[in-house]
Amino acid sequence: SRSSVVSTFHYLIYETLLGFDSTLNKYVPALATHWKISEDKKTFTYRLDPTARWSDGTEVTADDILATFEHVMNADRKDPGISRRFRETIESMRVIDKLTVEIRCKVAKWRSFLTISAGQLIFPAAYIRMDGQTYIDEWNWKLPPGTGPYLLDPEDIKPGRSITVRRRKDWWAKDKPEYLGWYNFDRITWTVIRDPELVYTKFLAGELD
Repeated sequence: SRSSVVSTFHYLIYETLLGFDSTLNKYVPALATHWKISEDKKTFTYRLDPTARWSDGTEVTADDILATFEHVMNADRKDPGISRRFRETIESMRVIDKLTVEIRCKVAKWRSFLTISAGQLIFPAAYIRMDGQTYIDEWNWKLPPGTGPYLLDPEDIKPGRSITVRRRKDWWAKDKPEYLGWYNFDRITWTVIRDPELVYTKFLAGELD
């Protein structure tokens, strides 16, 4: 889970509640269109985009947000750094309605809003509510549906050889003006090369970017 390659393709397959525009130096909508920070800076409320959809066609709901943070906080996922960070950060969560969720933190910290809003990818509740051992045993080589612009099919995972993601034609946000010119590649492949010298040789030969 700490692999930079895994993070790279995860951010093509899944999305966060908000984005952060480094040019504007401000938060921008992603899965959530609206958000609110309480006066004491500890409670964050998010309103989801009603058009947001998972790759299986189902709508994104507040329960997915709740399930995602339950998932990353759960120690039985065997990712102690992440589970400890979120357990130390989050005090409580509640679904207000189908598209609205509230997350309250234990203490007021600017980084909490960044981590929760723009740092955590959102997963579908229908696929991640399970015990930790099942998750570890059965989900090493497959992924739950995502909301992002790319898809990873099981046949495109070739252990020890390569991983390929393919652009979705039905991505829910493809017509939004803020994504004009983004995600232009139909297919992106990561090739496994175990020998550093071979990596260099392939680079000189123009076989690697």
